[in-house]
Amino acid sequence: MGKMKKKAAGRPLAQGPAPAPSGAKPVKSALAAQDLSQFLDHWSDPEEEEGGEPQEKAIVGREPQAERAHQQPKPKKKKNKLSKTVQVGRDGPKEAGSNNPEAYMAGLAEKDPEFYQFLQENDQELLNFQADDSSDEEAPTDSVHKPPTNLELASDESDFEPDDDDEPSSGSGGRTKLTRKVLDQLEGNLAQSPSVGHVQQLAMAFKAALGTLKTEGAMVSPFKIEGAAMFNAVIRTCLTHMAPALQAVLRVEGELKPSKLMRAKKWKPLNKTLKMYTADVTLFLTALSESTVLCALLKHIHLMIPYFAALPKSAKQLITQLIKLWSTGEDAVRILAFMCLLKLTRTSQSSLFEPVVKHMYMAFVQNAKFTSPNTWPMINFMRRSLSEIFGLDPKSAYTHAFVYIRQLGITLRNAMTVQKKESIQSVYNWQYVHSLHFWCHFLGSNHPNEALEPLIYPLVQVLKGAIKLVYVAKYYPLRFHLCSMLSRLGHDTGKFIPVLPYYLDVLNRYNFNKKTSKVSMKPVDFGNILRISKSQMLENGTQDATLDHVYMGIGENLHYQAHKIAFPELTYPALVQMRDFVKKCKVANHCKKIKQLMDKIEETTKVITQRRNNATFGLKDADAIKNWEQVLETQGTPLGKFFTSLRKTKDEQKLKMTTEQEKLDDYDFIPKLDRKKAKQGNKEEFKGLLGGDDSDDSDLDDEERFKLIEDRGKKRKASTKATKNEEDSEDEDGEEDESKEEEGEGPDQESEDDDVEDEVEDFDLNDLDSDDEKPAPSKRVKVEAKNEDDTDSEEESD
Repeated sequence: MGKMKKKAAGRPLAQGPAPAPSGAKPVKSALAAQDLSQFLDHWSDPEEEEGGEPQEKAIVGREPQAERAHQQPKPKKKKNKLSKTVQVGRDGPKEAGSNNPEAYMAGLAEKDPEFYQFLQENDQELLNFQADDSSDEEAPTDSVHKPPTNLELASDESDFEPDDDDEPSSGSGGRTKLTRKVLDQLEGNLAQSPSVGHVQQLAMAFKAALGTLKTEGAMVSPFKIEGAAMFNAVIRTCLTHMAPALQAVLRVEGELKPSKLMRAKKWKPLNKTLKMYTADVTLFLTALSESTVLCALLKHIHLMIPYFAALPKSAKQLITQLIKLWSTGEDAVRILAFMCLLKLTRTSQSSLFEPVVKHMYMAFVQNAKFTSPNTWPMINFMRRSLSEIFGLDPKSAYTHAFVYIRQLGITLRNAMTVQKKESIQSVYNWQYVHSLHFWCHFLGSNHPNEALEPLIYPLVQVLKGAIKLVYVAKYYPLRFHLCSMLSRLGHDTGKFIPVLPYYLDVLNRYNFNKKTSKVSMKPVDFGNILRISKSQMLENGTQDATLDHVYMGIGENLHYQAHKIAFPELTYPALVQMRDFVKKCKVANHCKKIKQLMDKIEETTKVITQRRNNATFGLKDADAIKNWEQVLETQGTPLGKFFTSLRKTKDEQKLKMTTEQEKLDDYDFIPKLDRKKAKQGNKEEFKGLLGGDDSDDSDLDDEERFKLIEDRGKKRKASTKATKNEEDSEDEDGEEDESKEEEGEGPDQESEDDDVEDEVEDFDLNDLDSDDEKPAPSKRVKVEAKNEDDTDSEEESD
């Protein structure tokens, strides 16, 4: 209305109706001369004109007809009359033409500038709002959508295609969609001239990528990432450019240490960003399961360890996840996790050594509950790596070692006093054994060390007490494990620990001559068990495994003492007991092994005795004795060389068992027992020896089995008489041939007899049960028995 008033004020008042120009036709005649198409093209609603009344527009705004004829008609867009009507909705009536928000917002800036400024500060989206209904209203109703001829499938590679605007599009909630072009630009800036803002943008992009995984604890990022290709690109950029960019921004030269990083000028602006990024990296580490991605992320974490060490909260969160991967992951993941733990502990040893050691030891004990050939490599790796972590600070490690060894001793004392099944089981389990093994390895590998020296004696006492807790044959495997630990600990620490009595006691107490009632289909492996079951005690494989471990245990212990100057006196009691065992034992294989070991011990004794006779120093000169022993150890002894080769073969066998390569070997050299063929061969050979056809005898036996005792044997007697008459007639024809045959039958029968005996002895099950030598059955008894059968048959025929 204000515009209309202004126009009315600027126009002179009309004194009356303006005179019509000459030659003008009436309006009705002009409309009548037009057809429908011309009318629609040139028609305009008088309500669309601005200001004035319809009558004014008809009089004042009309042009002369002659001038209108020279002008070309302007095409006008078809309007929808429904849009001009008043629309009634929930919010009340709306005037026509009120669907243009841009014009309304432009007028709002002029009418109410304060409200417009308030919208700019608090609700920018409302000002940038674009009505979607306008396009629907202006679109023609008769238009039909025609799909393109070539359709393309949606793909994640579309993320690499640039947008039309070449700018990141705004997503829902004000989040900006991250495109490939923006990421490439950010990557170039990080490589050439990184700044604090670039690092923050990259950290936000990583947070957005982490938000697509829907992990717990992930915060909202201003960026939005869509597609797997874009996700991989963001992760790859972070892993390759984050660590170099941080070092370039902080301008730290040389070795990165937390103290240097915290003294940098730009550490404060990056502090919050680093806290966020390190927390996101730890969260991402928990969400991964693929080993290749884990390895790549752990390598990145290894470069970021100084920044983790400067942030204590992030470091503690990272330690928990690294220990979990170190104890349960795959081989490559375990190694990388341990390298990160080692570097983190070394970087901030004063604050992180104690939590790392505690959590790693608990994880080691928990994962050593079950032992098998497949788990031994994992347990060995954990034991050695944990020993290296403990060795970083021996003085601090002493307190932890003392507490844990004391706890093992208390558990053993309770088991010895209570003597119940549960208390004994608390000692005789794999977790207890692996704990003792770890402390033996730790004290031996870190010797000599004054701080750890007092722990050797209590550990040896705990080992001896565990051996003597239940001193029976079924716990021989456990005894052999603990004795091997004592031998190794004595060798590494240079302490003399008497271990031979535990091995020699097995030779004296266990009855190796006892016959077993079962045959072992495969050898019994004491390396993966702690107790022998009742069924295994009845197998012959248990005897073989027991003697083999005694044989290897004595050899290992004496091998460590073979260069000592007191070796002859040390081995004398053992030689006496081994000779006594060889006299009593009747199993050839067992005696052979012990004799072989005795020969090597005696040979080494002679070598050391000769060298001692040529020595010029006295027994009080400890330094000269030590040098003498070192020279002998480097040169080698007969027992040392023998045991080294023996240990090598045993290790190859263990490796073969763990890798299951024995399944690929060829075992055709082992004889196979085919019972059907053996029975048929025996029958044919007995036929040649006894003569005649067994089929008739078997038929007669089956028929006579159901007759009375008095009637049995009649047919057999008749058949024997007929055969005897035929033999008498043949004897009269030629006595010389008969004599020749008698001379040739002796050796033939003996040879056939031997073959039969060999066949029967090969499949005799009694020989498999025991290794005792049995006297061969005499052949005279068989020949005499045969002659007695012949005489009985002749008496019956008579």
